[in-house]
Amino acid sequence: NYSQYVMKLIEESSGIGLDNFISFELFVHLYDGEHHKLEKPCTDLIVIVKEYLEQVLLLLFDKIFSNTTYPRLIQHLPDAIKTQIDLAEEECLKRVTELLEMEQRPFTLNERYLEIINKIQLAHNEHKEKANKNNTPSVKTEIRTALTVPFEFDGLRIELLAEKETANYLQIALHSYCKIVQQRVIDNVSMICYYQFITKCAMTLDKKLLTMFTSSELFSLMMEPVAQMQKRKVLTASIDVFEKALKLGQQHV
Repeated sequence: NYSQYVMKLIEESSGIGLDNFISFELFVHLYDGEHHKLEKPCTDLIVIVKEYLEQVLLLLFDKIFSNTTYPRLIQHLPDAIKTQIDLAEEECLKRVTELLEMEQRPFTLNERYLEIINKIQLAHNEHKEKANKNNTPSVKTEIRTALTVPFEFDGLRIELLAEKETANYLQIALHSYCKIVQQRVIDNVSMICYYQFITKCAMTLDKKLLTMFTSSELFSLMMEPVAQMQKRKVLTASIDVFEKALKLGQQHV
């Protein structure tokens, strides 16, 4: 299990640093194993927001332009909207990639980090005291298995002997820091998605659509289809013939 894995790493690094002190290199090594888990939920969120925004904008587009008199222009606008959303997605992925790269190195000034550690450590100590009371009095203290029942708290699970305090504290510190990173990434990725998809895309889409076509392209797209123009000419000519016939008939009445 994970607790045994941590213990193995500590034993392998013994003699390199001081006993009962957390090795920063070991902390970073363990954190690397957790950091890679951030990428998938971040990219999944971007895809979900993109698909939702695209559905909403195209639905609004259909409702607004359903009875338009410029069918050729309307056929091109949905593709233009999708293009802008794709650009927003690319920018989101770029920003999130940068964010995750920054998160590769452990760092925080958040006071909540120590608060979480102290909270878990307090619960951990209470768990040990309770476990010690359940041990047989005849067993010597130094060889007791204090954690006969795994310690579980806020998603953290420790299954180590009481004398391995360095390993216990290392897991608690890593769990606490991951909590800070988790909340930090959630906030930042959410803000990036809102800024790129809403502020810079949806809220400015009208201006971007106006600049996507040149005057000649707009003129071409807003022109009536050739078949419709020819039909109008035929109808106009027929109307002229009937009007002349009407005038001629009125003159002879």
